Amino acid sequence: MGETGYTAVYDRNGITHFHSNPAIVDVDLHTLAASLPSFWAILEASLDGTAVSGYYEWQDADGSIRDKFMSCVPVAGTGLRVAATTYIDEFQQPVRAIEEEIATITARVQRNLLIGLLVAGCIAAGLALWLSWGISQPVSRLIKAAATLEQGDYRPEEMAAETDRRDDLGQLARAFDRMAQEVQNRHENLSRQLDDLRIQIDEVKRAQHVAQITETEYFQYLQEKVRRMKRGQIEE
Repeated sequence: MGETGYTAVYDRNGITHFHSNPAIVDVDLHTLAASLPSFWAILEASLDGTAVSGYYEWQDADGSIRDKFMSCVPVAGTGLRVAATTYIDEFQQPVRAIEEEIATITARVQRNLLIGLLVAGCIAAGLALWLSWGISQPVSRLIKAAATLEQGDYRPEEMAAETDRRDDLGQLARAFDRMAQEVQNRHENLSRQLDDLRIQIDEVKRAQHVAQITETEYFQYLQEKVRRMKRGQIEE
């Protein structure tokens, strides 16, 4: 889903059962109501089995606030609900920039075609039809490539014919290809950062678990007993 989207499963009581972040599994999502009110408003509306969707603000691990979109639907015959969520800016911003540039190039080409039709008359009309077909195909492929990029399935080899061109469309295609590869690299970097974050969370959980054990009265009693036994051995 986009670049960093994911799904989660929770029950009618707001308890998470499956999540991409292990730290959120078995967490009561009611605890997020105060800190993330817009997120909780969507989630709470789904607890009665209603399918809901909406935008909300989410706080990342680094403390930054980013907009996300979430859809929640019930699983028929169970008390479970599935939530699918993704960041808005992760996939919309690059695609919007490319769509705007495609629109600019297309408008320029159409204007040139119109001038050619007026000057050359009938002879130019035939040429204009041929040019229109030759231009619309690359433009269509660029639009299709933008759609595949949004879906996370962009393949550079499918743009080889366009990137080899030496006209405006070729320049656009090369700019698009560079941008797409940067987006893919950013996606890979984000995936690696997410893996590192999961490892850090696991280490924190293990440290907390050890701390809980060592702070119990029974553990302290055992420590004191061991110290007494050592003192007894020294005295002997």
